[in-house]
Amino acid sequence: MKLKTMLRIAGALHFCVLIASALVPRGLHWRENLAPLPRLVRQLFWVYGAFIVLCIASFGTLTLLHATRMAEGDAVVRSLCAFIALFWLTRLGVQLFVVDGRGENSQADCS
Repeated sequence: MKLKTMLRIAGALHFCVLIASALVPRGLHWRENLAPLPRLVRQLFWVYGAFIVLCIASFGTLTLLHATRMAEGDAVVRSLCAFIALFWLTRLGVQLFVVDGRGENSQADCS
């Protein structure tokens, strides 16, 4: 498979992540679980979530629009690729080593 095709698939997968992410607030009962928190903390939680959504949408859009230049190895888009890779590697590391899904609000408790 050509690198350009793989990049387009990766760009599209960013939007699949966003679709899955849209289910998280309801699945994890954010409204109920965040209700006891101070208003500012609740608002920050939603704002941070919105910024993550914007970042992932930007990653997908830029990858789809510039797959050819990324595949050619242009220095600027290589930097973008490196940043996207760092973002997802950090996200994976946090998921594996920081987030504890065994707590009282684990997925098993979210029905």
